[in-house]
Amino acid sequence: MTQPVLLVQGLEKSFAGKAILRSLSFQVEEGEVYGLIGPDGAGKTTTMRILCGLMHADAGNIQLLGFEIPKQRRESLGFMGYMPQQYSLYGDLSVQENLRFFAGI
Repeated sequence: MTQPVLLVQGLEKSFAGKAILRSLSFQVEEGEVYGLIGPDGAGKTTTMRILCGLMHADAGNIQLLGFEIPKQRRESLGFMGYMPQQYSLYGDLSVQENLRFFAGI
């Protein structure tokens, strides 16, 4: 059995005593498309920031292609990309064109 591309185990994060993520666990296999969906305030952006090593979790483990995040964030940077939804998309480009543009830079 192969190792998942992304493995998240027991991720937790709180702000000012309010739990935003509570024991979040999931894995993404090679070739799989995975989406984080939910209402505002559900912790989607916080999760993405933690996965990219831009924010530290209070607890939990993350492995991206075997690299431990945030411990091995620098080594993992060539294998990840993050494009936030707000304020970064060009309205005159399609979604696919935006993705290609940001992947290229």
